[in-house]
Amino acid sequence: DTLYLIRSEKEEFYLHLEFQQIYEDYLPARMNEYAARIYNEFHLPVKTVMIFLNTSPSIRNLEELCRYEVGGIVLNEFRYSKIILPELHWKDILDLNLSVLLPLIPLAKIEKGEEEKALEATVAKIKKIKESPHRGELAAILYLICGYRYPKALKQLMGEQLMKDLM
Repeated sequence: DTLYLIRSEKEEFYLHLEFQQIYEDYLPARMNEYAARIYNEFHLPVKTVMIFLNTSPSIRNLEELCRYEVGGIVLNEFRYSKIILPELHWKDILDLNLSVLLPLIPLAKIEKGEEEKALEATVAKIKKIKESPHRGELAAILYLICGYRYPKALKQLMGEQLMKDLM
């Protein structure tokens, strides 16, 4: 899980990113509970995004609303967003401008023959991050995930020297 404080001229809120491998029936209720705890601690709105690392019909059909009703009366509603990485094109992740998602690009939808282009664009985007601890963490995660999914490209794109440069 990742929690970011987002500040803009218009609003201030916490962005809660919840990474999930599979769908479980209690997930929306658990996200509602997390949002309530975050709000109680910091007294700012919370926007939750569930990021699924796999796909399935239950994930695809998951409604982005958790509603609690008693006798037809709505007691509580909790809205969240979902991202299904294997169904999201890698270029769309680059466009989101959420640096925390960059290392997950190897898990996104990448057409055959586009692997090198996708990974080069990801590495270039990570290189532009000014904060060195954050840049290094993202590079290390990308290195691990890339090694799992694209071991040949890893050696070519993310050799030792690049890792040293990024760290």
